[in-house]
Amino acid sequence: MPVYKSDKKYGAIISLIPPFNIFVVPLLPFYIASTNPDTLKVFNRIILKIFYFPVILVTSVVFTVINVALTPFAYFYALVHKILILIRVPSCGAFAEVLFYFVFGPILHVPNIIIDIFDFVSFSYDDNHTRV
Repeated sequence: MPVYKSDKKYGAIISLIPPFNIFVVPLLPFYIASTNPDTLKVFNRIILKIFYFPVILVTSVVFTVINVALTPFAYFYALVHKILILIRVPSCGAFAEVLFYFVFGPILHVPNIIIDIFDFVSFSYDDNHTRV
């Protein structure tokens, strides 16, 4: 399978799929008239981020819904794991950890969901990748 690289000056022209690629047509005169490569790179990066926003929005919502839906399974899996550790190595510390996680576990998962959303969006907008 071939590896494609996004062109840093003209990538926005070919990035959208039909019928959305019609939004590139008003930008073509700027692409044609601009002679400075640095200006083209900055303009291309801005346009790509604008065009990619609807994709980020939809995938972020799907990611968040799936993340929230899988959180109870993660809670029960971690709880069972902590109980198995308590059975294998019975101690007061292990019992306290099981009890603490049983009570506060769901609350501890909420910050992880929020951090995951921010990480997902920031990694989605990371344009330092060379492979598509």
